[in-house]
Amino acid sequence: MYSKFMQYLFFSMFLFGGFFTVHGQEKNITDLIQAIKDQDLDVQENTVQSLVKIGKEAVPALILSLKDQNDNVRLRVTEALGKIGKEAVPALVLALQEQDIRTSAAKALGEIGPEAKDAVPALILALKDEANYFRRSATEALGKIGKEAVPALILALKDKDKYFLWNVPEALGKIGKEAVPALIQALKDQNATLRTNSAYALGKIGTEAKEAVPALILALKDQDQTVRRYAIHALGKIGTEAKEAVPALILALENKSSSIRGGAADALGKIGPEAKKAVPALILTLDNKNPSVRAAAADALGQIGPEAKQAVPALIFVLKDQDQTVRGKAADALEKIKKNVL
Repeated sequence: MYSKFMQYLFFSMFLFGGFFTVHGQEKNITDLIQAIKDQDLDVQENTVQSLVKIGKEAVPALILSLKDQNDNVRLRVTEALGKIGKEAVPALVLALQEQDIRTSAAKALGEIGPEAKDAVPALILALKDEANYFRRSATEALGKIGKEAVPALILALKDKDKYFLWNVPEALGKIGKEAVPALIQALKDQNATLRTNSAYALGKIGTEAKEAVPALILALKDQDQTVRRYAIHALGKIGTEAKEAVPALILALENKSSSIRGGAADALGKIGPEAKKAVPALILTLDNKNPSVRAAAADALGQIGPEAKQAVPALIFVLKDQDQTVRGKAADALEKIKKNVL
């Protein structure tokens, strides 16, 4: 019983005339496929360009060549399919179902970019696959397809699948700034999983997600602690562009949860000198019962730098802390502060 993919190939071969006989190009395509294997890089490059000029008629043969054992051959074939573009998408979507070529097919769809938007549902489904390398290739492809993939990815953020929890935000992170408006809206959704993963995705985007800072500040008041934790994480990843979050992060240093307190200290450190108003609160946090929180506070003071010079006496005292990590962070912080002050 043939798979849909193989049925497609045979149909394409018939449609294009026997085995690729379109305008007498059977031998031409066959020879070009063989030429991709040439050791000369210039020959390989010229061959790719020739196959791209032939276009969709070369697609079935190229997809069969994704089975080649040679990594460089598969790379060149992927490049050719990517340059052929939209006309290669239907065959590549079907190829995602074939165990031995699906990773290369995902890479080719990524090379096509935004014109491969019809492949988005199949690529999102691929994010649930147990094979890590395939998931990674699908993630990369969705990132390259860009904003056309955002609506479907936002919906996928509601899914609690163990692989989705990391790969969907990762894909949105690769899309970057164009995904931010949709993620800001998702932070307001009633679904806590969606809010959590949206905050995580904004953290993946980093500094380009600066327009999400007001929404992330509001998320610090979310009833769900996991949402709050990832909102803090995102603000830290945004860094200096999140300076307006400093007052809210100072309040978070007093939270009952050690993970929230430690995360807030870490975020303030990543905001850097712009978080100088947090220095008094961070000094108090050096006395926290949890060593990981104390370490995060010491590290944050070091990242704030000379603006944290009032913390020097407290940091010297912390050099006697029972926890080795805390002592190390305090020593590093003192060096960073004094180095810039003297």
